[in-house]
Amino acid sequence: LSRSSLLTLFYTALYLTASPAAILINKVIMKDFGFHYPIIVSALGMGTTSVASFLCVRVFKTHPIDQSKPVPVSNLVVLGATTALALCLGQYPYLYLTVAFIQMLKAFLPTYMVIFLALLGVEQPSRRIVLITVGLSAFTALASAGEVNFNLVGVSFMVAASTADAVRLVVAQKLLKNLKLAPMEALYYTSPITLGWMGLAVFTE
Repeated sequence: LSRSSLLTLFYTALYLTASPAAILINKVIMKDFGFHYPIIVSALGMGTTSVASFLCVRVFKTHPIDQSKPVPVSNLVVLGATTALALCLGQYPYLYLTVAFIQMLKAFLPTYMVIFLALLGVEQPSRRIVLITVGLSAFTALASAGEVNFNLVGVSFMVAASTADAVRLVVAQKLLKNLKLAPMEALYYTSPITLGWMGLAVFTE
């Protein structure tokens, strides 16, 4: 295997390990330990991301950024706000729903994305994509109907979180599509602003 293929496999394995671990840690902190402050939990994670991206870009220089590429501050502020909203809302369902049910409800995300891609004029989905997302949503709804630990408040937070996440992804595509930022560059620019929005939101808890 080539070096790039090995790196791809490594990053895939890292994501498949880190993502479930983060989900379980969030659940343990907020539900099992009784730390009912989802925004603070989100802010701690985003603070770690901000520090890590700063170290990679500025200190260790493992991911140098192109200084000749101007990044509009207004775009970053909007993207930071939508990211903060999506991450904070995404923590609240852990207080009301099981982890398995939350993961099941996340299957609705492609449907929200297709809707907002069309509404914001970013991309017009084909009939095939529409049919696929409708079918996915219908079968997810059928599977969710038998949930024993159904909680309306938790489901409402999950719907709001998925909607905000879809808006975040569409806004990122719309605002940053011409900048061609690398993943670490995007984190370097957006994570401090996202953390700032979370800092303002902390006072609502």
